[in-house]
Amino acid sequence: MGPIYDRSKEHLGAGDITVIAIRKFLLQSIRALDMGKEPPHILRAPEQNDLRHVACVVATIDATLDPKTYIQKLIAETKQKTI
Repeated sequence: MGPIYDRSKEHLGAGDITVIAIRKFLLQSIRALDMGKEPPHILRAPEQNDLRHVACVVATIDATLDPKTYIQKLIAETKQKTI
């Protein structure tokens, strides 16, 4: 695995926003677990593990559009093409 990196010496920029968000999420999850709470996004029951309804969409969305509406429309159009 290698040595533990001293992250206090990092210089993260705007392009690292995802790294920052993931680290915050992980730290919050660890703290919650430490306090005896259920960590987020853990699937314990087999029926919860059916994720066929989840769609992974990669798209550039114009800033003038509502992302949720855009994705719903895109998914509906994709379903129509597969029928």
